Amino acid sequence: AVTSSLRKMADCLKVANIGLIQKVLKALLHEKIPIKDLLTILETISDIAEITKNLSIIVEQVRARLSRAITKLYKDENGVLKLLTFNAGTEQKLLDALRERDGVRDLILNIGQINTLVQVTSDEAAKLLHKGIAPVVLIVDPLLRKSLSDIFEKFGLEVVVLSHAEIDSNSKFEVMGTIEIEKL
Repeated sequence: AVTSSLRKMADCLKVANIGLIQKVLKALLHEKIPIKDLLTILETISDIAEITKNLSIIVEQVRARLSRAITKLYKDENGVLKLLTFNAGTEQKLLDALRERDGVRDLILNIGQINTLVQVTSDEAAKLLHKGIAPVVLIVDPLLRKSLSDIFEKFGLEVVVLSHAEIDSNSKFEVMGTIEIEKL
């Protein structure tokens, strides 16, 4: 296993420098994603860094490949992932608010829209916490995950934001609530 890891590291260093690899690992750890599966992480960095050196894109791809481990983190004792979602209209409004700049997608919302988003999400999260469901997991379109996660972190909202790509396709899940924001 060690020689395999070393080979993967050597392959990875052909397309990504140590600094980029460190930034990917730091980003994963910042969002409490385990980095035990270094082989998968290095393989993914190798694959994606040939196409782009954009940290956000690489991190999202690594997270998608770690879907089994990520899903396992948030399953309950019965092996069920309990989720919040946005209704289709709200998610579409958020997708429409995405803008790309220098290869990075940002969610462009004014402060009123951000406050509404945080407040409505916080209210729904509180309902789940009241039922004893913790942590609260919100599943969203992969294009929205990072922006929403950043917004919630800035406002101290303890909601785990996962993309559809990060949910293991073999896992059982249950939607516990749907967030609808009329005016966004």
